[in-house]
Amino acid sequence: MRLLRLFGTTSLACAVGLALVLGTIGATGSTFARRPSPGSAAGGPIRVAMRDVVLYPYRDAPSHVLALSGTVAPTRAGGTVVLDDIGSYGIMIRHAEVALSAATMTVLMNRYILPASNGPIKHVEVSFGAGTIGMSGIIQKGKVRARFKASAVASPTADGDMRIRIVKMTAGGFVPKGLMDALGLKMDKVAQPRNKQIFHVVGDDMIVPVVSMFPPPKVSGKLRSVRVTPRAMTAVIGSAGAPALPALGASYIHYRGGVLKFAKLTMRDVDLTVVPKTSAPLGFSPANYYRQMEAGFAVPQPDRGLVAHVPNYSALVPAPK
Repeated sequence: MRLLRLFGTTSLACAVGLALVLGTIGATGSTFARRPSPGSAAGGPIRVAMRDVVLYPYRDAPSHVLALSGTVAPTRAGGTVVLDDIGSYGIMIRHAEVALSAATMTVLMNRYILPASNGPIKHVEVSFGAGTIGMSGIIQKGKVRARFKASAVASPTADGDMRIRIVKMTAGGFVPKGLMDALGLKMDKVAQPRNKQIFHVVGDDMIVPVVSMFPPPKVSGKLRSVRVTPRAMTAVIGSAGAPALPALGASYIHYRGGVLKFAKLTMRDVDLTVVPKTSAPLGFSPANYYRQMEAGFAVPQPDRGLVAHVPNYSALVPAPK
């Protein structure tokens, strides 16, 4: 009980919930700019399709895009999509299935989120179970340190955001039951986030905008479902049914239509496909695409399309230690 009096039961629950939500976001505050608004790209929008692609928003925190279809448009009216400037364009999702591993969540928490928050939660480990998100770590206030464990469930809201609800928590061996009701408090009274672009609170639930889960280039789309298994947390965004993707191989990114600039080239009526040099799934970093293209090779097609064969991004840049 001394431990609970020191930390405060309500603040403890809020701190654990806050860290759990930030783990699902996986980026710093600069990531959460407003959603991209389509510009007037000459020749219409660029259609984008991805199949079995490992994206690297950060070198040590990849996300696995199982399938994606949508459009790419400039973020500035009258602008052009420029691959060298990830802030110049956004992706409007028609349908996507994206998986995050517990290892990625753990890295995001400890390397990017917790150091920036300067909060009392340290050394967090994220795990997934059958339908639950688990987290353990240390809460430190002054010279007092205590281990904590928490579990939560995730679900979509009616607005297409993600709802995170803590269902169980232990701290220093104590198990709170009916914490908020017992104290007669609501989380929105004691833990209102300062930056509502990241998330906001409704009652005892934390609501995460789907767009906040993705660093630049900005992504827009509504969460339809979320499934947690021991292997990954998989989110379905956009429409329920997955449209047929182009038959371009087992792993690729494909851009088609509109105008696209990359390096010193401008491609009109775009037909650009990026594929892996090996049989492994394509590992791609939007912010470092040119480094990958430089280390690979491109093959012009008879219909004037271009296929870029690139090495896996993880093979070019070692992970931070």
